[in-house]
Amino acid sequence: MSIRIMNRQKWWSLVIVLAVPLPLAFAADAAAQENESSAGARDLWSALRDGQFAVQLRLRPESVSDEAFELNAFASTLSTALGYKTLRWSGFQAFLEGQNVSVAGGDRYNNVGAGDLGNGHTDRPVVADPAQTHFNRWWLEFTAGKTSTRAGRQEILFDNHRFVGNVGWRQHHQTYEALTFTSTDIPRTKLTYAFVDRVHRVNGASQDNTTHLVNASTDLGRVGEFSAYGYFLGFDDQAQAGLSTSTVGGQLKGSRPIGGVKVLYAAQAAVQRNRANNPGTIRANYQTLMVGGQSGWLTLQASWERLSGSPADGQFTTTLATLHAFNGWADKFLKTPTKGLQDLRAMVAGKHGPVSWTARYHDFRSATRSDSYGSEVDLQVTYRSTWSQTFGGKVSLYRADLHASDTSKIWCWTAYSF
Repeated sequence: MSIRIMNRQKWWSLVIVLAVPLPLAFAADAAAQENESSAGARDLWSALRDGQFAVQLRLRPESVSDEAFELNAFASTLSTALGYKTLRWSGFQAFLEGQNVSVAGGDRYNNVGAGDLGNGHTDRPVVADPAQTHFNRWWLEFTAGKTSTRAGRQEILFDNHRFVGNVGWRQHHQTYEALTFTSTDIPRTKLTYAFVDRVHRVNGASQDNTTHLVNASTDLGRVGEFSAYGYFLGFDDQAQAGLSTSTVGGQLKGSRPIGGVKVLYAAQAAVQRNRANNPGTIRANYQTLMVGGQSGWLTLQASWERLSGSPADGQFTTTLATLHAFNGWADKFLKTPTKGLQDLRAMVAGKHGPVSWTARYHDFRSATRSDSYGSEVDLQVTYRSTWSQTFGGKVSLYRADLHASDTSKIWCWTAYSF
């Protein structure tokens, strides 16, 4: 069966693949079930009946002032997610989650919603939280020993989400229709392969894919954790063909106690090329370094990140990443500029009881010629109550030089889950 046929047939092929281990599961339990078929039925019913419900609520007002617009943006949205996970039975487990994002008091923003989800307020800054309701996650998983196979619409999270994530900051998360294999059979090592057939974006768009994701992480003991990865993206629609890339790289991160301080460090490098139906030429690379220290309640970090870019060789992109977590909370660099991007940043963070706080400073420059793009200050404070409800506030102040425009963003939110 070709990949193109698999795309047209969608989940029939995935269901067939997932069903392959079914006879093995029953064979392993055959002796126990041979004379106890009714008990086996009760066990299946118990697995379905005695699963776990999960509810997540997040209310978040967001205000944006961008000098590129005469009008400011104000959004107040409520995200509600209700999920149910069965108990495991004969190696199988299922999960279903519905999610609703609704406007709760403020619709003066450009929600960039796909198709009919768009609110048409293009004269205001973007807050990418359109009102929508979906079954956001649904999957069936089979586990045998230390290897699991999951098929369905799911979140895929690799390492620090720099290349593949769920965009968890947005009210509607990014999910993937995928077939995923995960194994921990090799000691201190986790291997993951995912075939992605479709990506569901935070704005409600769905993009057909022929994408292969490979990630292997190994615990190196005192040295730290090393991850090697290959992400081979293929967007079937010609309109998104420019996003089809292959990225291969590795990351090392860890910590070592020196005196009374825990020294933190991380390094990562990757190369990227155009792939599949991409009509452009991409010969780009990525590097990042981080050093820091943690002592008691205080953490200090300094880091440098570079995404190369030039008109001749294209730009390094991280199409499936949780982008809001990188290069400033003002989201001015969701797309890598033509001349690439360098981000030199410093962070100080602390925690005292239920209160946590973070302050970051970014200096942005081009990767080619080191032209100044601007700077940004990001501040955040969160409080977690004794009843597991979180309250938070966040501010982002971007001051432009040769990129975009001065932008200020303010958020406050409360979230509760059980």
